[in-house]
Amino acid sequence: MAGHRACRAAVAALLTALMLWGPATAQSPDGETLADVRRQLFDLYATMERLRLELRPSAAADAGGVVGEAGTVSIQRIDELEIELRQAISKIEELEFRIIRIAEDGSRQIKDLEFLLTELGGGDLASLEEGVPFGGETGVSETGLKTPSGEQAAFDRAMAAYASADYAKAAELFGEFTRVYAFSDLNIDAHYYRGESLSNAGDFTGAAKSYLDSYRLDQVGDTAPRALYGLGGSLSAVGKVAEACRLLQEIFIAFPNSAEAGSAAAEFEALECS
Repeated sequence: MAGHRACRAAVAALLTALMLWGPATAQSPDGETLADVRRQLFDLYATMERLRLELRPSAAADAGGVVGEAGTVSIQRIDELEIELRQAISKIEELEFRIIRIAEDGSRQIKDLEFLLTELGGGDLASLEEGVPFGGETGVSETGLKTPSGEQAAFDRAMAAYASADYAKAAELFGEFTRVYAFSDLNIDAHYYRGESLSNAGDFTGAAKSYLDSYRLDQVGDTAPRALYGLGGSLSAVGKVAEACRLLQEIFIAFPNSAEAGSAAAEFEALECS
């Protein structure tokens, strides 16, 4: 039956999509969320229930037909598909639970690191506010209105200083960028490269704060494993090896396909992490 074949194809596609989901994200590679997939699964479940009703002997008799071997086989196949759907729905619920746990654990870890870095820098723990970057207060440029072209130009100036190994200047420019363009999409990279600049200048505590700010803005993207790796290295450099080990381990577990995974595993071993 065409409806039966369509259901089986849809179930197979959804089960394949579930295999591509990662534990650290609530979104699939093609942009679908778990809620989208859950809705599709329940729609398919409803469709199969309608097909089952159509294939029941009473329905066939009402229509003046006879349910033969083919009909019995179709009902059996629908029963099998229902089992597959139930398994897929169970997998969705498991992934949702894991994502909630990861988000909660991530929030706690970020908060713990904020307190640690504030202590290392001699800052006031009472001044910590959730969601406020370490770079300082955000505000509007005193030199004029912010424009997209001005934003890109400011970022490019900071990158030019970084590329020329003028790390003190680069750190200053990236810091200014994150304050002036507080809501820019480039802030993920700006915080990260400020961390790189400060690290190269020998300010590992300051670097750790910037890496953490970058990671806090994007915990699943391409910059996330780089920021975690820089943060781990900075913490190791200031003697916080246990915290560094936890971060390095998170990289090769949560981002096994990233360029930093191999380096994180090697550093994990070099630090004799357990």
